[in-house]
Amino acid sequence: MTESCRHIGYVLGKFPVLSETFISNEIRAVGQRGVRTSIFSLRQSAQIEAQMDDADLVKACTYLQTLSADQKTEFSKMFKHSLPEALPFLYKQESESIDHLLGQALQVAAYARRNECTHLHAHFGWAAAAVAIVAARLTGLPCSFTCHGSDVYRNPADLPLKCEAANMVISVSPRLTSHLKRLAPGANIQTLYCGIDTARFKPSELAQPNNRWLFIGRLIECKGVEDLVEAWSHIPEKIRPMLDIAGDGELKERIVRRINELELAKFIHMVGSVQSTWLEKYGPEYQGMVLPFKPGKDGSHDTFPQTLKEGMAMGLPIVTTELGDFPDLLPSACKMVPTGNAQAIARAVTQVMELGSTEIKQLRQNMRQYVTKNTEITVQSGKLVDLLCGVC
Repeated sequence: MTESCRHIGYVLGKFPVLSETFISNEIRAVGQRGVRTSIFSLRQSAQIEAQMDDADLVKACTYLQTLSADQKTEFSKMFKHSLPEALPFLYKQESESIDHLLGQALQVAAYARRNECTHLHAHFGWAAAAVAIVAARLTGLPCSFTCHGSDVYRNPADLPLKCEAANMVISVSPRLTSHLKRLAPGANIQTLYCGIDTARFKPSELAQPNNRWLFIGRLIECKGVEDLVEAWSHIPEKIRPMLDIAGDGELKERIVRRINELELAKFIHMVGSVQSTWLEKYGPEYQGMVLPFKPGKDGSHDTFPQTLKEGMAMGLPIVTTELGDFPDLLPSACKMVPTGNAQAIARAVTQVMELGSTEIKQLRQNMRQYVTKNTEITVQSGKLVDLLCGVC
């Protein structure tokens, strides 16, 4: 770490979000490398959405307010000399109200100056990225943001403009990087996987496989949960294992209804939303993890999901799909099937259940080794700091 990158100000659209553990994990890991961090959130989540682990970060987070006209005037006076630097981006972007964007950026700029931040970094290429860019123009600081996939494929907002305006854009998968480079050829795009805390998510020597499979994630189309329910109906009843579906979302009622229609209620248990500590404690007991991702009709799809890496870190056999980068990114030990193919999912799960103990042991070791080598959070956070220092 260089002296020029000693304090990163994180600009987030909403904090905390239960499913976005990669953000809080990154902030903690960066802090453990001796870099100070501040968190500026455009809005606050309901407490029910928070991971219990994030309590300290929530307490330290600065939440932006809606400024009155007088307050905005006072903030503007602080940056009257640099305001012209922010105007070109403000007026070129089309996804945010100019007045609202400026009000949020003025607050972040003031707090960043007060906290002596040396770099501003946002997650997702939506409003937070726009605020970080404008605040960086006001303060003279470098800025960057991380793209995760939904902000690129589902509903991008002024993305080419933002990529060109930032000093650096972090992409979480190679295919996403290629897409961003086509959108913004002149931008500085770097690939960096979100890290996993392998000290937390690890195999348990005491755990015995419980003849249950696990799905964990939001209950939305691109997670493929409906395909998973169909797949379970294709596994012969005499060998059909139990399946726990951990998560919540807009498709919950439809999924429950389909489970009942297929008479699978005694085989599939809806767990509901869970904390990361739940996965850390109970995850190693599962026979395997099944994550049948697919593209959503709205364009959304996963890039390199944390749940996939957490499952591998715990040494679980993985059944997933050939989505996007997966065939190139994932180890051969992962069972990958075509997206949206319930029968193929069922066959893959059955094949894993038929493996002998020696094969399962080797598979588990391969999963763990892959994550330790490629996505360990202490290593990834070090790479991030080095990248950001390069533009400070």
